[in-house]
This record gives sequence, C-alpha cells and structure tokens, in this order.
Amino acid sequence: MKISRRWLVQIAYLSLFLILSISLLYWNTRSHIQAQEQKLRHNLMMQASQLIYDEVALYIQDFASLAIGLNQIVGFESSVENKPAIQNLFQQEMTLDHLAYDQIRWLNMQGHEVVRMNAHPEYPQGELVKDKNLQDKSKRYYFMLTARLPAHQLLVSEVDLNIEHGKVEIPYKPVIRISKVIETSSKKKLGVLIVNYRAEKLLKKLASLDALYKNIQLEWLNQGYFWVYHSNPEYQWGDTLQEHHFKRLSLISPQIKAQLPDIQEPRRFLQAPEPIDIWYLSLKMPVQGYQVLAPEWYLLARSLHPLTDQIFQSMKMSLSILLLGYLAFIGLAGYQQIYTRRYKSKKVLPLSKNLPVLNEIFQQASYGVWLEVERATKELTVLGARELVISVNKLANQHPSMEDLVPELTTYLASCLQAELNLAQAQTQYLGIDTHWLLIKTYGDADYVYMFLQEQVQPDENSLPWAQALGLQDDLTKCMNSQALFVQGMRILAEAEHQAGAVYLAHIEIDELNLTMPEEHRRQNIQCFAYHLQQMGQRLPCKYLLVRYQGASFGLLMLANRQTELAAWLEDVRTSWREKAFTYLNAHPIQTTCSLGVAHRYIKHAQIYEISLLLKTAESALAEAKMQGGDAWCIHEVITDPN
Repeated sequence: MKISRRWLVQIAYLSLFLILSISLLYWNTRSHIQAQEQKLRHNLMMQASQLIYDEVALYIQDFASLAIGLNQIVGFESSVENKPAIQNLFQQEMTLDHLAYDQIRWLNMQGHEVVRMNAHPEYPQGELVKDKNLQDKSKRYYFMLTARLPAHQLLVSEVDLNIEHGKVEIPYKPVIRISKVIETSSKKKLGVLIVNYRAEKLLKKLASLDALYKNIQLEWLNQGYFWVYHSNPEYQWGDTLQEHHFKRLSLISPQIKAQLPDIQEPRRFLQAPEPIDIWYLSLKMPVQGYQVLAPEWYLLARSLHPLTDQIFQSMKMSLSILLLGYLAFIGLAGYQQIYTRRYKSKKVLPLSKNLPVLNEIFQQASYGVWLEVERATKELTVLGARELVISVNKLANQHPSMEDLVPELTTYLASCLQAELNLAQAQTQYLGIDTHWLLIKTYGDADYVYMFLQEQVQPDENSLPWAQALGLQDDLTKCMNSQALFVQGMRILAEAEHQAGAVYLAHIEIDELNLTMPEEHRRQNIQCFAYHLQQMGQRLPCKYLLVRYQGASFGLLMLANRQTELAAWLEDVRTSWREKAFTYLNAHPIQTTCSLGVAHRYIKHAQIYEISLLLKTAESALAEAKMQGGDAWCIHEVITDPN
C-alpha cells in the first residue's frame, strides 16, 4: 500500500503536538504537586520546632526560678550544708508540677549528690533519697561540663535516657537535664544544681503531630546525629543503647548527613536532593539574666510516599508509549520511502563490496608482536626457567627472524632461574617446605600453593620469622586452627616477595570464550577483564608475560613492533592451531589466574573484520601505555571453533 507523503507529514505533526502537550502537562503537574508537598513539610517543621522551643523554654524558666531560691539558701558558706532548707525547697518545687520533674539534685563540686528528690507517682511532693543511696556523678558528662561554667550560664543537655548506677533505667525514661553552678557572693563555687525534666511528654506531642501528616515522616536528631525521635523506635537512642548504636544518620544516610555541618543559622531552610527538608535548631537564648548553652539539634521532614509517584508513573507510561509509537511510525514510513527509491534505482550494494575496505584496515593496523614459544604441547603444572630456555632455543630455530631476541631472553631467563633457587631456599628456611621446585611466581599462584600446603605443610613456630616481618603474628596464631587463614598469609607473602624483586616472570590463564553468549555480554566481560589486567599490571610490573590456556603454554609476549611476524602468527592460528590445541587443552584442568597487561581483545572466527577490530584496539592500548611510560601487552582471548 502506498502511503501519501502529505498524510505522513500530517500524522507526524499531530503526534509531535500530542507529545509536547503531554510533556508540558507532566512538568506543570509535577511542579504543582511538589510545591504542595514542600509546603506540607514546611508546616510540619514549623509546628515541631515551635513545640520543642516552647517546651524547653518553659523548663529553662522554671529552672531559673529554682536556682534563685537555692542561691538564697546556700549563698553563704556557712549554710552550704543546710540540707533541711534545701529539701524543703525541692519539695515545694516538686509539688508545683510533679509530672514535669524526674529528679532535682544538689551536688557538691566533687560530683557527689548531697540532696536528691525523686518524683513519685503516689507522692506529689516527691520522694527524698536517703544518704546511703546517694550516688557519685563526677564522671557523667553533664556534671563535668557544668562544673567548668561560670555561674551566669545554664547548661541544657541532650535528650537521652536516664542512667542509674551505671545502667540504663528500665523502663526507658527520656530526660532533659538543665544545670548550673551555684556560687557565693565572693564568686566561690559551692555546688551544682541539676534538674531532670521528663521528655516523654514532649516526644508524645511530636508523635501526635507526626501522625497528622500521613505521607511525611518527622525526625529529630541530636548533635551527634543520633535520632531522638523517629516513628520507628528501633532507630532511637543510638548514643545510649549499644544495640541501637549503628542506627546513626551518618551510617544510614551519609548523603544527607554530609549537608548538616553547613547549616549554621537557626531555622535555616535546606532542600536536599531527595524530598527532605532539614532545619537547624538553636536554643541559645537569654533567660532572666542567664546565658543558655544548649546543644545543636536538627529536624528532618521526609516524604515517605510522595503524592507525585502515582501520577508521574502513569504519565511517564503514557508519554513513553506515545513516543515509541511515534518513532516506530516515522521509522516504518521512512524505511518504506527509502526501500522504494533504492528498489526503483537498483543500487543495492552487496556486503562483499566492503571486504576490500576491511582488508585495507587490517593491512594498515600497527600492533605489538606475539611470539609463539610452544603450540599447546607442554603442560605447565610446574614451569621453571630451564624449560623456558629450551623453548627460546626452539623459537630461534622455528623463526629465524627472531634470532636477535634470543640473547636477551636467555640472559633474562637465567636470572629467573637464579630467582627460583633463591626463593626455594627462602621458603625452606622460613616455612619448612622440603622441596626444590615450588615457586610462588605471583600473587595469583597462592591457590596452587594451597593445594601443596594441604598435603605437606602445617603452620607452626617455624613460620614466625616471615609472619613477624609481614606483621602477621595474629594471623599466624589463628592459622593453628584454620588452614584458610594460613593460605591468606601465603598470598601476602607471595605479593611481598614479588614487590621485593624475587620474582621476574608473571603468567596469565585465559578461559574459554563462550560463543553462545550474547554479543553485549561478551563485550562487557572483555571490558571487565581488560580493566583487571590494567590494574594488576600497574601493581605487578613484569617485562615478559607467559600466556597459558588451561595449563598449557602457547605464547610468550613482549613489547616490540614486528607486524609481519604477528600477521603470520595470526594466520597460523586461524588455519592450524585451533585444531591441534583444543583436543589437548580441554583435557586439562584450569590452573590459577594471574593478570597482567593494559590491552585486551578477542578474535572471533577467522574473518578479516574481527581481526581488524582486535588490532585497532591493541593500537590504542599501546599508545596509551607509552604515554604512561609502561609496557603494553596485546592479550589474545582463546575461543572455541565457531563451526
């Protein structure tokens, strides 16, 4: 069916108009609802802050009156121990509002209680504590802080749970303590007046206020970022209860906590990235000639289930469906027009026309050299420097153009052989391993060492020298009962030996690439593997890299610039290596993995297109490595036969 161009244009304009209209409606509705939510949070914060401010201010005024009365009694040194008068004053004060008080205490400057009146539900005038039950409060934070203050300052404590005889009082009793120093007319400090006010009434008022706002949660935090009020009681009193200590804003919501120190002005409004409003409360106010020192508190209003969620979800769904339909319609119509024109002009280009272009890319690519030492003919259960010397000699015979590399490789491998002998001697001395061939090449070989240790080695006192050198004395003690921790020590030892220069040869295991895996997943796996190689290469630098596949050697890689040799090697892999290698390699178990390098790609099938991608990626990695001053390696990922 032929589609009219005019009709297509009209449909396109109509669809675009609908999309723009819905988008505009979406953003307007969202802004309006968010403004309403913000207003509700603001109202809740206003009411909660005013409630806290009024309640604490009432406590402070009451305390100031009591302090004046006490100062008249003990204002002279001769009447400091006038306990009957002090007791009578406390009883009168307790009778005025016994539900607001929990304790009224008079302490000497050593922190010992002299007179203490406890609130009692059956006695409005309170209960006088006997002298034998008076306690030493010299170590409590509120006494130590108050004792250092001048007489014209009042201290308001944090809201916390009352503690008696070193333990939290059961049932929990939240209190606010107000205290000040009492001194004589000659400015001599006589003692400290401390009043515990019950905060339970204030918290209940906050809970009732919080319940009125169903979709908003009110939170009250103290200066240490612990919750004083939270709708979930398990979050409260983290600074007092050990089992709630991890319930702290800095641990649960670090992104919110990070903003709190920036809020220094009283009642300053802050809108966080998420729907949360934060207010800073300060109660530093003058009362009856006294200067009040109070902690810094924070109020949070959090939107639990924003009203915008359901509306936003439905509108997003409608907009997405309309947009997808619009794009599909435009794409289908455009495809029809293009196909019709190309079919009429008969200018369809076959895919084979692109092959010369791909071949040219392949010929022009520059890359590192991959030297083949052996073609999957030797199992590397234990590979030493002697075996590599033999392999290098074979390499010179198979590839005459590589003869100039043989002296350098031979000298290098001779140093590796000496490193093996030195390391074996050190292991025999420190670990009691009676062997001449065990070599920890890299950090990743510790799994192989573990299999050996399970049969022949147990941790004992002979391991103490290396444990002390590495700071592993505690781990060594645990190793007496746990073989796994001993292996962990071996891993650290292997890494330390490598960093000290005892090991010069690193090797890598390459797993088989599953061709049935989706292309996107394969690409992600390869990128992750390349990143891992880069990180390990920076930490464990080596000049040569031995590449292994399932326990068999197939390549020794070094930094060079030999395009012809690598092209020949790749062609040989494409034609013959796969058939000779897989039968042998699949019969051997995978050994441990150690990663080293900065470039990684894979060869898929044997087509020119895939090989060109490999070489272009290697070229970029090589350039980046040269800029960083390091060696670059082109790692070949072995794959199964696509046929």
